[in-house]
Amino acid sequence: MSDTNTLITPVFIFGSYRSGTTMLASQLAANSNAIALPEMPFIQMLITSTASTMDEITTLYHRMTATFHFRASGIDIDLPTFSQPFLVKAEPAERVYNLLRHHFQLNENKPKTWIEHTPHNRERVDLYKAIFPQAKFIHIVRDPRAVYASMHNLLRWNSHDPIAFASNWNIATTYSFTAKARQSHCSYELRYEDYILDQETKLIELCGFIGMTNEECMKNGGGISLPHYTKKQHSLVGKQVDKTRINAWQSSISLREAQLITWRCLPWMLHYNYCNKNEAIHPPRSLEALKYKIKQKLLSPLSKIKRIKDNLST
Repeated sequence: MSDTNTLITPVFIFGSYRSGTTMLASQLAANSNAIALPEMPFIQMLITSTASTMDEITTLYHRMTATFHFRASGIDIDLPTFSQPFLVKAEPAERVYNLLRHHFQLNENKPKTWIEHTPHNRERVDLYKAIFPQAKFIHIVRDPRAVYASMHNLLRWNSHDPIAFASNWNIATTYSFTAKARQSHCSYELRYEDYILDQETKLIELCGFIGMTNEECMKNGGGISLPHYTKKQHSLVGKQVDKTRINAWQSSISLREAQLITWRCLPWMLHYNYCNKNEAIHPPRSLEALKYKIKQKLLSPLSKIKRIKDNLST
């Protein structure tokens, strides 16, 4: 088996949910020298596996190919092809490159940039850097009020409590920022809003960072074939960016929801210039916080049903 480590450059995009990871991946992957699939969190299972016997490899194969995201990826690989890098004791990275070569029918002599955009990559940056030494990382951050507006109108996310949401956004942003800081020499950070307002400049910068040639077609995206279940929530992916979307959240959530998110997320919002230091702080009242908790709990079964339906349709 030939070594493709120097021919495929991994680029891992990460951030909070609904922060623009898919949009950015779709546009970067529209480059003629780039490849991308829907989110691939299962690669962590693949690269950390200690499977060595055929029985162990077979168990891993069935376990991984049964996962929701693997089925949504569209990869169709048989056990003999999947097993090859394990049997020759290739480096763990080769297990992933084997999937990509097989799926995209890659010419092993032509360099490719692989764009992977699972938001939870934020928690695996150090692992991925160890396995893929040439990897590069992109952190995209978005105003949490806009993220909440994007999530709470989609049933599968069950995001109806702005206080709980804000706590989760803080955690995701802390993971993302610290991961980027630890790997600062191979990381790039941008705000979703800056990208939307000046896409042309940001694409030039990103291509320079990655080592790709900037191509006009990237502005329209379309570099990822999205699974059916996700097309509604990614209805703007594969289209030119819409600058009017930056402030659309203001008409999608209440003023009180925005205030509660700002209260909880203030340090990070100040850091990323989403508010100013003189912003009025409005902490929640006890009954108010309880109201949101009850609402989210009541809607949880509907959200679970929606996720089950998505799983069954994949």
